[in-house]
Amino acid sequence: MPLIKKQISLLFFLFTIFYTNAQEEKIYYGSPSTRGAEFHFKEDNSYNIILKEGTHDTFDTGRETVIFIDNIGYDIEGFHVTEDYAEVIKDSITVNFYRRGLDSKYENYYLGFKVKGDKNFTYLNLSYETLFFNTEKVEPFAFNGYLSIKIPRTTEIQFIFKEEVTTKNEDKKETYIMNQFSLSKNAANAFVDQRVIRDKNNIFNSKFAVAEIYGSTRKILDIDNKAFSSLFTPSTYVKRTKIDSFTNWKIPAEVKKEVYKKFNNPKYEYNPVITISPSSRNEAYKKYEFNHLKEAVAAVKADDSKVLLVFNSLLRNNDITYFNYIFYGIYSDAEKSYLSEYNYDKFLVYYIKPEDLTELSKYRQESTDEVFALNSDLDIVYTEAINTERFYYKYHGIDQELSENLLAIKELNKLKRKLTAKSTTAKDFLNLGKQRYHDFIDVAITKREKSADELRIESQIHIIGESKNAYPGFKTNVQYFYPQIDYKDIRQELDRLVEAHKKDTTIDFDYAKLAFDFITVESFFDDIAGEKGNYAPTKIYYEFCLYLSRFPVETSKIHNKSSERFSQNQYATIREILKSRHGDEAMHPALVTAIYENLNNMESEKYYSIFYYYIYLYNNQKLSIEKFDALVNEVAPLDDNFTEQLESFYRSCECIYIDDMTYLLSTLGNAMAWDVVTKNNTDKSLLEKARKWSKISVELSPDSHYYVDTLANLEYFLGNKDSAMALESKAIQMATESNHENLAEYKTTLEKIKRNTLTH
Repeated sequence: MPLIKKQISLLFFLFTIFYTNAQEEKIYYGSPSTRGAEFHFKEDNSYNIILKEGTHDTFDTGRETVIFIDNIGYDIEGFHVTEDYAEVIKDSITVNFYRRGLDSKYENYYLGFKVKGDKNFTYLNLSYETLFFNTEKVEPFAFNGYLSIKIPRTTEIQFIFKEEVTTKNEDKKETYIMNQFSLSKNAANAFVDQRVIRDKNNIFNSKFAVAEIYGSTRKILDIDNKAFSSLFTPSTYVKRTKIDSFTNWKIPAEVKKEVYKKFNNPKYEYNPVITISPSSRNEAYKKYEFNHLKEAVAAVKADDSKVLLVFNSLLRNNDITYFNYIFYGIYSDAEKSYLSEYNYDKFLVYYIKPEDLTELSKYRQESTDEVFALNSDLDIVYTEAINTERFYYKYHGIDQELSENLLAIKELNKLKRKLTAKSTTAKDFLNLGKQRYHDFIDVAITKREKSADELRIESQIHIIGESKNAYPGFKTNVQYFYPQIDYKDIRQELDRLVEAHKKDTTIDFDYAKLAFDFITVESFFDDIAGEKGNYAPTKIYYEFCLYLSRFPVETSKIHNKSSERFSQNQYATIREILKSRHGDEAMHPALVTAIYENLNNMESEKYYSIFYYYIYLYNNQKLSIEKFDALVNEVAPLDDNFTEQLESFYRSCECIYIDDMTYLLSTLGNAMAWDVVTKNNTDKSLLEKARKWSKISVELSPDSHYYVDTLANLEYFLGNKDSAMALESKAIQMATESNHENLAEYKTTLEKIKRNTLTH
């Protein structure tokens, strides 16, 4: 029955060289795929191709002539077998599988043989048996070459492979394809390769180069070592005796169990073909090589900055080659500065081998075909069920999101462990805060339980194969494992750090950076310090501010993304500390007062901080008239030309932002003056002081009708009625122009001034 076209044709050819002195030519004999093709190459560089069931073509590149050999298409896909003979019949036969012909995307290939006298066939998993048991070694990472296995002498062999078939209803079901052959009684070797199905009316025309004839200047034949071999002699094609397909074959699962038993059974010789050792790769990457899973685990355990990615597929056919590409891709990309944000240097990678099964059982009991990640505490932080062909396309270049997620979860687990042990440091919080993606942090630090759906993330990627044909996108189950962290535990540890650092006599820059990130509400601390963590910025906020104020010069050099909106000078931090916290200051007066006192002791910018401090005191009804009047007389000792005096003072003290100082002085001056109007308007001495403060406010902010109204009230209580009426009329005019809601109040005040009935 015709099969679905799903196999990839790998018609690369192996040739054997021998010399015939009489003809003075070299003859290259074809493998089973060419069914006896002969390539005759003579000393004068002429050549001739003799084909029995094939054809050939040439392609001129200008530099060389490349020879191709094609096979005629077949309407059935399956295995093809040739054999050679021995003069002395032995008790075993060696079956040789052309490795590249075994497409790794098929999980199960099986060899069946029936010993004389047996009624049933005995089956072996072809991939495992040829890679691990009773076989010869081949070069690691090479697609080409034969994998050989010895079986008892038999005259009947079967080859079975599993294929996933899509029905008309787009359902998928597994179908097993069986090919059966009869061998000669004196066969010594059987050579197996696999064919793609061809539609006889539409022969697949891909051609595969087998040799290159260089131009006349070279006059040599250059054999491509990946396409040629001198391992085998010409062999005879074996006729297929039976082909069939069937579903729900029960043997494979049992065979696979037997293979696993062999790994721990000394009766069987375990000597895998494919090995990874430090000598098999580039010298530059030897430090990332591990011979066993124990070594890889020890490496990640010793370095808590790393994550170990374990590829668990148990070395099916070409998996190790795919892993080799992944290995080189990650570590070569780690050296590229423009990819530094991907943090490839934080990853270790390891490919599971059969001898790792006992060690592997400590961490995973599930089946193969997965990738999982371990942190330094040997917690599994990530798993993905994915077959090996697909993991190559995904992991040969880890995307930034996956990298960031794995590193964020690693830091969450580390923080959880230290929170439990009450041994966190400022660096632990900073490392977690560095992670660019905070999705996991947001959901991990909470009091509610997470559902299974919230803990599972689907990953979809699009694969493009070497043929440049897009395979359908596929979904895999990706699961991230992160701890649940109670924000109360974080709060307790932050409180512990605060107490510990109160004794610092010199600045601890990690702690100072933690404090600054916290008070500026960097994205990480938005999760643990804001509404998401239900941890309002109260006492600990001011504890952090107090620490920074103790070392203002040093901490003013610390910046983060939140502080980029401020000009980059040494007082950006101080300005951030002095921001209003929506009345929270009143809850912790001792801390806030201590912060301002530290800042007020600075030789530079003293007045900038003092104005903010006085506003804080005023808002909490703690600013005395004496303190404020002394500050005003220091800034503007004369009773007029206040703008000029302020500019002179600004230049002498090298203050920053005169506009800010102007605003602070005028605002505070008006507020203090109005308090005298409403509370002490019979004390002439206070009224005189308040009039100066008010005149400063009006001159510095001439567009404020509020300030003009305050000065009018002061003039009235000082007995200057005419001046008071003129000023109140001006306030009315200014309020009229803006149609301000205070207009009616000002008109009422003017009438009371006229009638000498104004009181407060």
